[in-house]
Parts: sequence; structure tokens; C-alpha cells
Amino acid sequence: MERAVLKDSIMVHIVAPLDIKPFPDREIGIVEQMITPSQAGRVHCHATSWPARLCPGCPSVVLRPNDSVIVVGRTGITLLVKPLTNEAEHWALL
Repeated sequence: MERAVLKDSIMVHIVAPLDIKPFPDREIGIVEQMITPSQAGRVHCHATSWPARLCPGCPSVVLRPNDSVIVVGRTGITLLVKPLTNEAEHWALL
């Protein structure tokens, strides 16, 4: 959440910390709309399309449609995801 405040004739942006809710069990999702470090996209998970963004601390990657991701948590209704890097990691989550 971001809001702007006028302070001493200078516009200052105040950014509230993310209220991150980690998931106890990791889930697999499929990217529907591209996700970049600076842009949220969409992920299909549990038969629903969700807004999604890279989780804090994730490498700077671009996730393209049909890429597999691990859903590690959420902030509000936005899923926090990281790339699924290999097949062994995929099978470990199932």
C-alpha cells in the first residue's frame, strides 16, 4: 500500500510493509500473464486465476505464460511465487 504525503513542499511516498502470509504447504501454479520483478501478473492455482508477483528475495527473473511456479504465500489476494527450477522440485511438492 502506497500513499503520497506533501512534506515541506516535497512530495514523499510512504510505502507500508507487505503483510505477507506464508503458506505452510507449497503449491504449484501455472503463469497465465507474464510476471517480472517490477510487474505483477496472473497465476492459475486451485482451478482459479489469481494476481501474482515474485516473492521478496527471489531472483530477478521473468516468468512467462505456461511457466510452472511455486506459490509460497500471499499478501492480500496476491499470490507470492518463485520459479519452479527443476523436475525433482516439482515431484517433491506433489
